[in-house]
Amino acid sequence: MLSVKEIEHFEDFRSKIDNKFHYVYKITNLQNNYYYYGVHNTTNINDGYMGSGVLITRIQKKIGLSNFAKEFLKFFETTNEAFEYESKLVTKNIIDQPECYNLALGGIKGIGSVNGHSKGRIHVNNGVVEKMIYPHDKQEYLNNGWVIGCICRPSRRKIYVNKNGHDIRIWPEELQEYLDNGWQKSSISNTGKIHINNGTSHKMVSEEELQEYLDNGWQKGKIGKTTKGLIWVKRENETKQISEEELQEYLDNGWQKGRGGKTIDKKVIVNKDNKDIYVSINELQGYLDNGWKRGRTKRINSKFVWVNKNGKTKRILKDDLIFYINEGWKKGSNVNTNFGRVCVLNRNINEQKYIQPEELQEYLDKGWVRGCKKKVFDDEKVCIKKIQPKTWYKYIKKSQLQEHLDNGWVLVKQHKRSD
Repeated sequence: MLSVKEIEHFEDFRSKIDNKFHYVYKITNLQNNYYYYGVHNTTNINDGYMGSGVLITRIQKKIGLSNFAKEFLKFFETTNEAFEYESKLVTKNIIDQPECYNLALGGIKGIGSVNGHSKGRIHVNNGVVEKMIYPHDKQEYLNNGWVIGCICRPSRRKIYVNKNGHDIRIWPEELQEYLDNGWQKSSISNTGKIHINNGTSHKMVSEEELQEYLDNGWQKGKIGKTTKGLIWVKRENETKQISEEELQEYLDNGWQKGRGGKTIDKKVIVNKDNKDIYVSINELQGYLDNGWKRGRTKRINSKFVWVNKNGKTKRILKDDLIFYINEGWKKGSNVNTNFGRVCVLNRNINEQKYIQPEELQEYLDKGWVRGCKKKVFDDEKVCIKKIQPKTWYKYIKKSQLQEHLDNGWVLVKQHKRSD
């Protein structure tokens, strides 16, 4: 048995017929030593193929491919030769063993079942008894009158029978009794029947029965509001349906023939003294005569304004704006509170701050320096590098330097990031 690493010249196993690898393999579960045999055809010996059986793939997804090992048992020139060899390995005794993941006999491609109890067997029946057999026993059973498949069992669905215009549902085994009593198999069909109603109820009758019902006061059609034969008329914002006999009477009373759509009383906005209201278009002129204006009032967004001074911002009432401007404040918010200021740094106390430009000289005289760093370290750090597959840089404390030098790192003066 060979693994991929043990095959130094695997190209020697490539088929000279179709330039492919045809081999029989064995996959073993390293956790419990369960196994699976199979045949594979490929042009790439290292394609990562780990079997396609129902059980083996299910277990692989559950515990991971890393828990399985694959062995190459033998290479062949054709697929048929590989399947023939597999049929000698995967026998009935092998697939009956609980340690075997194979569901079908060797050399039979595609036979199997998700249910582990079937183990590649097929259903046969003789009309009375059904059983599951192995494929190699199929011909013997067929010669003895058995057929492939399960016994077709009678449906437990009820069936319709009808008599004297009524239909009911019965069980199939009751059918003969009902037929003997004059019932017919099938439901009552409504095809060709006509709806009739008497104002309170309705039914469907055949054409032969229709005249009898009409003579007794029934009329054709379903119960409900019917608009057939009615005419739409309208007047101002009102519409209704009437019969043709009533049409002339409505026309004489000012109605018009036709259907009017829904009338919406259009409204407009008028404003006065910072107040907005909606009024009807018919009332508009009266409001305009009383000093209202058409349209919305121009809104004042806020009674407050922003002012800033020396990097500080605050929100004040508009009435106080003049006072703040006299005190040196400027109108508007300062989005960047550090805008126009200078950053200074004191390394002795590890502190940095932003100051006004006119304060810079005073801070420089006190030992501060101009500029700031993104991070002020509590302990001075140094840069080291180490060349592995590629060069790595990092900053460490001086107290950790010797330890890193002993592990192969090199001290550098400046960190230069390589692309």
